[in-house]
Amino acid sequence: MVIDVSNMNQIHVDTSAEVATVQTGATQGAVVTALGKIGYAIPSGGEKTPGIGGVTLGGGIGTLARSMGLACDHLIGLEMVVPSGKQGAEVIQVDEHNHADLLWACRGGGGGNFGIATSFTFKIRPISTVTIYDATWGSADWQHVSELLSVWQSLTPSADDRLGSTFNSNSKKNGSIASNGIFIGSQEAQLRQLLQPLLGIGTPKVTIQTMSYLDAWLHFAAPPDPPHNDKFSSVWVYSALPPKAIETVHSFLANAPTPQANIWCLSWGGAVGRIPTEATAFFHRKAQFYMEWDSPWTNDTEEGQAIAWVEQFREALQPYVNGSYINVPDRSINDLRTYYGNNLARLQEVKRMYDPENVFHFEQSIPPN
Repeated sequence: MVIDVSNMNQIHVDTSAEVATVQTGATQGAVVTALGKIGYAIPSGGEKTPGIGGVTLGGGIGTLARSMGLACDHLIGLEMVVPSGKQGAEVIQVDEHNHADLLWACRGGGGGNFGIATSFTFKIRPISTVTIYDATWGSADWQHVSELLSVWQSLTPSADDRLGSTFNSNSKKNGSIASNGIFIGSQEAQLRQLLQPLLGIGTPKVTIQTMSYLDAWLHFAAPPDPPHNDKFSSVWVYSALPPKAIETVHSFLANAPTPQANIWCLSWGGAVGRIPTEATAFFHRKAQFYMEWDSPWTNDTEEGQAIAWVEQFREALQPYVNGSYINVPDRSINDLRTYYGNNLARLQEVKRMYDPENVFHFEQSIPPN
């Protein structure tokens, strides 16, 4: 059964209390826009169309993570419909004082595991001017992909907490590489100097400019994808990738089955890493950066190769990486500790308390036992 909550999309902001109450059907883009217009934000991802509910319940990662933390770190309350008896249900209010264990679980424990969240209450953060950078390398510079990834991973996870940065490389067949990010404040010269080790490689096209956070988010927001087939997977990189691991990444991108195959990395650390791993259900806080890879296909003859590429990529990286992100589910993952680490046992305790009959179950859902 799928329950459509898209019409439950109201957003109410109380600026005096710096709190926003958001119904579960509101999209991430609608929330960012509503808050950004009045100079506020919650840290979240970079796409317009995902529901804010799923984003938050799984964690909510993005370029503000190093400066502010995660979307789930700003969740201070929610309304949820939970099972009650054999055939019933009840609506409960969840916060630090009521059902605090369920609030803990909803801060990164994944969507749909315990009940139906109908609204979320967030602590919102003031934000005004930011400086963004865009750097792109063409196919003539694809030969530098290993060096670029190596320098990016050594530079951005330990940079000033105000910088959130991404690194993206398409396959060799496509040939394009990009890095972009957001720096809190209007410090164009400081940002350019900070990034010089990266921007000095090859001949990138570089733009650095200052604007409002909302304009920056909209600038980077990925346009909605038309329906297509693809397979994703993801990992957390806790220690910098050694040369052999970077060569593995290079090899997979050089031999990708489709031109659109790619990797995408997000710098980690800062504010997100200062919260203990057991303080919320979201476990993977101590990594240096996040990586996901994707292989789309356009016709049935490409499907097998695309899926195999993603799964073989994951297997090849295993000696160097840890875990996976629950908001990028991969059905080839069999152990839920991959997503939740040592927090899985407590998540199962919460499941037994609120959904002992396992009413809310699906592929890779948290079981009561």
